Amino acid sequence: MAWPLLAGIFQYLILSAIPGGGGGGGMFDTMSAGLYGILGQLVSGFGFALALIAADSAWRYGRAPLGDTWETGTRKIADLFFAALGFTFVVSLAGIIGSFLGGRGSIVLTLVAFYFFVYTIPAAAIGGVPGAAALNTSLERARDNPGPTLPVAILYYAVVYLLPPAVIELLSPLLLNSDVFANPVVGSLAVVVVTTIFRGYLALVMSKTYADLAFGRRRW
Repeated sequence: MAWPLLAGIFQYLILSAIPGGGGGGGMFDTMSAGLYGILGQLVSGFGFALALIAADSAWRYGRAPLGDTWETGTRKIADLFFAALGFTFVVSLAGIIGSFLGGRGSIVLTLVAFYFFVYTIPAAAIGGVPGAAALNTSLERARDNPGPTLPVAILYYAVVYLLPPAVIELLSPLLLNSDVFANPVVGSLAVVVVTTIFRGYLALVMSKTYADLAFGRRRW
C-alpha cells in the first residue's frame, strides 16, 4: 500500500501546481493543465505498477520488501511508463470518442477500454512484457479470458472513477466541520489515504488474476 500512497501524494502535488483560472493564460493554461494531468496519471500508473510488483511478491513468497520492489520497478521503469502512457491514452481516447455519441457513450466506451486493456500495466510490471507490447498482450488476455477479466475491469474502473468522489462525499461532514480537515491540503491527503487502501486491494486482486492467466498458477 506504500507505493500507491506515495504516488497519490506526488500526484496531488503535481495537480495542485496546475495554473488556476483567471490568470489570462487562455490556451496555454489549458495545455498546461492537460500536461499536468497526463503527468499525474503517469505517476499514478507507476505507483500502481510498484504496488502490483509488491503484491505479486507477497502472493508468491509471502513478503514484499520495499527495497526489492523499488529495485525491480526502477529496472523496468521505461516499460512501466510506456505501459502507463499507453493505457492512459487509450482510456482517454475512448472517453473522448464516447462523448460524441451522447448519453452514456463516454462511460460505455471507457468501460470497454478498461475491459480490454486492464492488464496493460500488470503485463509490464509482473508479466515480463515490454511496455510497447503491453497493450496488445492485455487485449489478448482479456479476449481469451472474459470470466475473470470482467469483474477485475469493473473493479478497476470503480476504484479509478467512482471511488474518489464517493470518498469525498462520505468524508464531507468531517472535512467541513473539523478545523484540521477543513484545511484543503489535509482534506485532500485524507482522501488520498482512503483511496490508497482500495488501490492496494485492487493491486492484490489484479496481480493474482494476471499471474493466474499468464503463468497458469490457477485454472479458470
